[in-house]
Amino acid sequence: MVTLPKDIFDRLKNITKHDFIKALERDGFLRDVESKQGAILVYRHSDGRRVTVHYHPKAGFGREQLKKMVDAVGWASREDFKRVGLIR
Repeated sequence: MVTLPKDIFDRLKNITKHDFIKALERDGFLRDVESKQGAILVYRHSDGRRVTVHYHPKAGFGREQLKKMVDAVGWASREDFKRVGLIR
């Protein structure tokens, strides 16, 4: 599992689900419409990466959920988070 620096994690824990999904799309992930089950959205990348986003509009991401999604996506460096627009 990727260990996020505290300053990056502090910024990420306040992002909206919409912002996280936009970052996925900027990184080349596409929503798998055949895998939708209720509030669970699946995004896939052409290189085989896959991430599941639990989309409850009024609830934020839990600490472990956020870490698992970032790990599945493969964003490990400060440059990755800058590239997808989650940090400056």
